[in-house]
Amino acid sequence: MIPVASKYVSRRNLFGYDINKKGTPDGSIKVPESLGIVVGIVFLVVTILFQYFNFTADSNWLVEYNAALASIYFMILLGFVDDVLDVPWRVKLVLPSIAALPLLMAYAGHTTIIIPKPLVPYVGLENLDLGWIYKLYMGLLAVFCTNSINIHAGINGLEVGQTVVIACAFLFMVSSIRMTIPNSDFCDVGISVRWSSINWGHCE
Repeated sequence: MIPVASKYVSRRNLFGYDINKKGTPDGSIKVPESLGIVVGIVFLVVTILFQYFNFTADSNWLVEYNAALASIYFMILLGFVDDVLDVPWRVKLVLPSIAALPLLMAYAGHTTIIIPKPLVPYVGLENLDLGWIYKLYMGLLAVFCTNSINIHAGINGLEVGQTVVIACAFLFMVSSIRMTIPNSDFCDVGISVRWSSINWGHCE
């Protein structure tokens, strides 16, 4: 799919240049853009199929899982629109927060955080319930994560490289939890999404 899409976007003048090779013959070679939409579609298909084969109708994670897929879909669409319309940075700071709304509104888990032991004497609590502030923080985190990856898009290899590193670290963490908590839907979801992200990074 990627070779076909590369030819199509090149005909539509959706291409850039490798700034790492500026001043060399390879620096004038056109690099197709907007190919993340192809990999994103494959990513969504794989994660939806995972849901069909691994979840049951009464699974507690179905609502949040589908909400996460909706947020990911909006982020993919935002990336494609940015390549086509060259969205200003002030808009990029707003749109990811809107894209994260399905996930934030569907979240029904705990909003309590564990205070690090060195800070317990100062705070006076071991656990602190943040309430709505927790969701606000998660929304801001979604904006940060989206733009921290996207800001390196012009440096060939760095954008994908850090995505693969983060995905591998998360996969290791969730796999470790999975060995101590059997039959955990959360871990299964995390592992499936991270594997897809790693393959996504390799494809890009």
